[in-house]
Amino acid sequence: MKRHILAKVSIIAILAASPSFAQTNAAQNMSEQQKLDKLSDDTKSAIAEIKSDAAVAYEKIKAQYIDNASPEKNRLITIDPRTTANGIIGHPVYNEKKEKLGKVADIIVDQSGKATMIVVSDSSFVAMGKHAAFDYASITRVETDGDVIMPLTDDIIANAATFSYDRDESGDKVRVIPDNGYSVNTLLKGRLLNSKNEPVADIENISFKSGQASQLVIGFDKTLGFGGDRAALAYNATSIVRNGYALDFQLSPAKEVEFMAFKAAMTQ
Repeated sequence: MKRHILAKVSIIAILAASPSFAQTNAAQNMSEQQKLDKLSDDTKSAIAEIKSDAAVAYEKIKAQYIDNASPEKNRLITIDPRTTANGIIGHPVYNEKKEKLGKVADIIVDQSGKATMIVVSDSSFVAMGKHAAFDYASITRVETDGDVIMPLTDDIIANAATFSYDRDESGDKVRVIPDNGYSVNTLLKGRLLNSKNEPVADIENISFKSGQASQLVIGFDKTLGFGGDRAALAYNATSIVRNGYALDFQLSPAKEVEFMAFKAAMTQ
């Protein structure tokens, strides 16, 4: 799916940069306005396809669930993206009055994986504007299109303490990440490690159930970041390890045996 979307984006970029790229002899006789009109139609069509693909991709996540202890070991599961980190972070925040308040910038979890905070940016660009943290339980619901509904207003965000990842900035007007808190944005950039601290997979997503991280969606055997295989693990089958500013997940000894056996079977 990602390959198809990227391919369409590349086509749009090429066409926009060089309208004559795909011209035929007949097209060379078109007026400049006709060429522009055709390019506009082609671009709109490609964008519509991308949106359609993205909507389909958002509907479900399928992965092999690695669990040899289960009677249905290594079964295929389907995860609702609205319950995942990627299905929440970066999505717009609205209140019940349909007032857009900003976007979700991050989720903070504790050492056990319990979601304790949701970080909201008052800007349409997550990296900009004021960031404020609220209790994760204050999320009313997540809509089918990914919009996050919370009982907030612009004034509430404006008057809330500014959120910071730097614990040294703690103060009356600053709310810092807790000592046992972890940024889900950082966790999503992490890797899955074996007992020798060697990376064996990438972290693709984290699913939540009732505010508790329940599963890790992982990817492995990729080529230049694409393709490969996908699987899911119980969140508590791993532990978080810090590597400088990076955060990785390390498999428990028992789960490492299961995962390596699964990975070997996938390559046969």
